[in-house]
Amino acid sequence: MWLITPLGFFSIVQKQGDSSAGTLTIRARAKGDLEALREAYLPSLGPIIANAGSDYRYRAQALRTDVARAMGEITQDIAYDNFKNEVQMRQGSTRAKIYHKVWGALYGIAEPEKQQSSHPANLPPARLKPAFGGVLLDQQNRVLLCKPRNEFDGYAWTFPKGRPQSGETPEQTALREVLEETGYDAHIILRFAGRYAGGTTTTEYFLMTPKGNSQAFGPEIEAVRWVSMGEAEKLIGQTANDKGRKRDLKVLRDVSAYLQHIGQSQSRQTVETQKGVDACCMVNGKLSNAEICEQMLEDGKVDPEVTAQMVAKAKEMGFSDEDALRYWG
Repeated sequence: MWLITPLGFFSIVQKQGDSSAGTLTIRARAKGDLEALREAYLPSLGPIIANAGSDYRYRAQALRTDVARAMGEITQDIAYDNFKNEVQMRQGSTRAKIYHKVWGALYGIAEPEKQQSSHPANLPPARLKPAFGGVLLDQQNRVLLCKPRNEFDGYAWTFPKGRPQSGETPEQTALREVLEETGYDAHIILRFAGRYAGGTTTTEYFLMTPKGNSQAFGPEIEAVRWVSMGEAEKLIGQTANDKGRKRDLKVLRDVSAYLQHIGQSQSRQTVETQKGVDACCMVNGKLSNAEICEQMLEDGKVDPEVTAQMVAKAKEMGFSDEDALRYWG
């Protein structure tokens, strides 16, 4: 039996003599794996024999009952939601990359697409888990992509997203995932209509702008990059995960369509100005409730950097200088 754990990789077999002794032989390619197993779960593991004359350089024996107990304890101690990240944390990126290659090779045992299986990739959309993500847009109308470490799950470049934690709203989930996977605090501009189905989740996205400079991003991400729409299409096109690639390209097309709708020359400030004016300035041709406008400014929903543009816009709409400065100055 092959056993791949955050402690190491093992091959457990019953060799000649094990049956009568009630033991199993545990083999490993790295001596440290057996030492870690002994220290953490299997103190009764016998002496480690090196150069035993097979493709496994190291081996040791333990009672079958002790091995069964150890595997039960390993199972009980599982507290991670991503095995590769746990391996990377305990054994480093080199080991995690090797396991990722094994994971990729096992795609060869997948059933043909036309056959329905219990794999999440074949679940109908209604059974996909909900997720939320963000598309960050800068002043040059570039989008921010993140590169999963070792191209996890076949993704070369993608948008930050993830599953909600207990009690989180969609907005909170999206902002948290953006911060964790890109290092950016962000401000939500709008929520895209509809959901985007992938292999295991159906995701709702928010269009965002960054607040301040990037901080350190999480260990599951290898790099982040600001790119033009054309560059983003090429980078996303490198993704091997077919469902994920198609989803991300659809998101990118919708972002591009939105920018075309508001005018590709508009900067982030212009977008926020127009949204603020549309939301607060006009109700039947008149300014809406002053308290609403003032509250938006206090809550940071309107960037102070764009108030001058708001004043100008209010004047164009026929408001007096006094009113324009009162509400937007």
